[in-house]
Amino acid sequence: MYNGVGLKTARGSGTNGYVQKNLSALSNGRERSLRDRRDDRDWSDAPSRKPDAGILEHERKRKVELQCLELQVELEDKGLSEEDIERQVSDLRTSLLRNLSVAPTRAEAKQLRPSDVHKLQAAKEVESSKFQRALGVSADYREGDAFNPEVQERRKLERIEERKRRDEERVRVAAEREAAYKAARAAREKEEQDRRDFQNELDRKRSRDDPKSPPDRIS
Repeated sequence: MYNGVGLKTARGSGTNGYVQKNLSALSNGRERSLRDRRDDRDWSDAPSRKPDAGILEHERKRKVELQCLELQVELEDKGLSEEDIERQVSDLRTSLLRNLSVAPTRAEAKQLRPSDVHKLQAAKEVESSKFQRALGVSADYREGDAFNPEVQERRKLERIEERKRRDEERVRVAAEREAAYKAARAAREKEEQDRRDFQNELDRKRSRDDPKSPPDRIS
């Protein structure tokens, strides 16, 4: 014991009885510094773990082959020929692979184990995407952007540019439609004029050949 601190006797304590400094304890200044660094860290850009599509596809194909094997064993027990067994198994495999999806369905997600990390992550991404579409949140949304004046100003300029581009596209399409309409009308007028010229020429020719016969009109 030293200045009233420590054990009165070291007997039974497993120590030598001396007061020692606790090297694992953090001082107030160091603890405050670590806490400030944790608070200042930008967690919005923290990379999220993506599910491995290759592992998910391999797992789904493994289940397909398992179902095909079960069907093969069942058909062998029924005594079918090898050709019929191979044909039915091949048809089942083709049907299952056609409907193969990487992300697990909602029913499958409820039966996943904690060790199915990639499947759980894929199911979580599907649910997050559905929830995001339901709320009308854009895909490039970042937390806190609604209170960031620079981001809001940039998005405002982007909306203005997009509106301007749509207006220009609308004007261009209207001009092309008007030009096409005028060209079609000019073509119809020219065709009508050619028809009238041909009719007049035909009438003059017939009047020269037979002055008494009335001219025929082309309908």
